[in-house]
Amino acid sequence: MIEFSSNTYTDIRKVFQRNLIELYPPVEIDSILHIILEFYTGKHRKDFLVNPGYRFEESMLIFFHKAMRRLQKAVPVQYIIGEAFFMNEKYFVNPDVLIPRPETEEMVDMVIKRIGNSFNGAILDIGTGSGCIAISLAKGLKSKDIYAIDISEKSLEVAFQNANRLSVAVHFMKEDILTSDIKLFKEASFGLIISNPPYVCESEKELMHDNVLNNEPHQALFVKDDNPLVFYETIAKKAFKWLMPGGNLVFEINERYGNQLLQLLEGVGYYSVELIKDFNQKDRVVWATMHPWQP
Repeated sequence: MIEFSSNTYTDIRKVFQRNLIELYPPVEIDSILHIILEFYTGKHRKDFLVNPGYRFEESMLIFFHKAMRRLQKAVPVQYIIGEAFFMNEKYFVNPDVLIPRPETEEMVDMVIKRIGNSFNGAILDIGTGSGCIAISLAKGLKSKDIYAIDISEKSLEVAFQNANRLSVAVHFMKEDILTSDIKLFKEASFGLIISNPPYVCESEKELMHDNVLNNEPHQALFVKDDNPLVFYETIAKKAFKWLMPGGNLVFEINERYGNQLLQLLEGVGYYSVELIKDFNQKDRVVWATMHPWQP
């Protein structure tokens, strides 16, 4: 039984630490608590740190109790409150979509900075999930012609909801990139194609935290060990037809397969290919560019 000896911030913080310490390190527990506090009260971490005796209404203790129960079952805090931050915007999330990661945010920020405000070509996001990549590119670039596809109808419902709440126009489509020809997309029609496809091998499941393994959609996470690059190979070949001269293909990748992906993309015929490390110095992004002119 979870008991709060008082309704002060200090006591609630102690209760969270005591009850979650077997699941998360202390710093992460504090982060989870403050995410919940900001969601329910609108107050920031600093507001409580300068006033540790802040008292909550009794009704708030009910929220804390329910949240704690779900956290003890390793439910991600983003699913508990129904939102996650990405590129300084709030996105609705539920177990039908992956929770946006900092590595993906870094990739999108890189794309916006590299391509710049002068870019106005069409964009395609493959495996859009919550829509965070497509929506962020729509907000950060001048392009008004943005498409996003996903195999999951439920994921697309979440993405559409996020586009509406952030007042962004994106053409969402239900497609299976592995099997569909997507005849709507013509040759040399996109300036940028971007994808964060499933890239975690099934053999890596044992390395993952329960809050990911037991809650986030496996279809968006895992690939079979005997064909870990199936999405990259398929997308690379289709993108080679769909990209205009000088267009870019950008992937988020499994760090284990960086060099193999470079060879794959070079074999397809891309003009230049670059492997880029993330903030943890792990191979995380592959950037391929079409020849600036067609022979």
